[in-house]
Amino acid sequence: IYGFTCVMMTSKFVILYFLSKETSVGKRRMAECRNISLFSRLWDSRKVLHTMLRSKRILLTVAFVACYSGICNVNGSFWPLLITEKLGIPTENLSIFFTIKNLFMLVCYFVVSPRLDVRRFRHPMLLGLCLLIAQQVLMMLMPTGLYWLVVVAVILEALALSILDPMRGSLQMINIDREERARMLSYFYALCMLITSPLSWLAGLAAEVDRAYPFAMNFVLTVAAIVLVCVLWKVRRTDIDEVAE
Repeated sequence: IYGFTCVMMTSKFVILYFLSKETSVGKRRMAECRNISLFSRLWDSRKVLHTMLRSKRILLTVAFVACYSGICNVNGSFWPLLITEKLGIPTENLSIFFTIKNLFMLVCYFVVSPRLDVRRFRHPMLLGLCLLIAQQVLMMLMPTGLYWLVVVAVILEALALSILDPMRGSLQMINIDREERARMLSYFYALCMLITSPLSWLAGLAAEVDRAYPFAMNFVLTVAAIVLVCVLWKVRRTDIDEVAE
């Protein structure tokens, strides 16, 4: 597995290196920073962080991405434990459900994702989050041994992620400054990790009491993500209207 991963990732790096091109903004920024020391650039980055912390739209996006990352982390870590220990499904059958999920996501990436428009992100993202809520409720209430319900839950999650994952990435790009995209993204991910790190610890404590409790926590995170999407949509529409005026 590690050998296969090494070959595939190395191939990806080589292809990207030879076939991708630097953006015009990137070329200009590289020329501007050519004679500036690394420490000076790091010290200057505090202004970028200050700008981010003053932007309501960026902070809302950070909060949404943190909720989304927390949901994915909990699903990835505690889903196998739930279906093997609480639902009574044998460990050797886990690969079947992962295969179904990956195949369904692959189909959705080709069929659903190209139809998504980040400029009208509210309805697709709310749909994806509602599908996640349905999946979480199903996992919490699912009786022992019903394989077909696990398949339904897996398909719901796959469809939700195929909608939310590309929209999440696009939402990050449109809500950060084009000129400072690289530094803002680094702070963006650092802030998300700062928020999501305690969530994994809390989910672990909840799982010790009951394997379904982490999914109850996911339910709360998904509801919070729905609220954030609605507020972010309102803020973005307000900014667009102000620019138009």
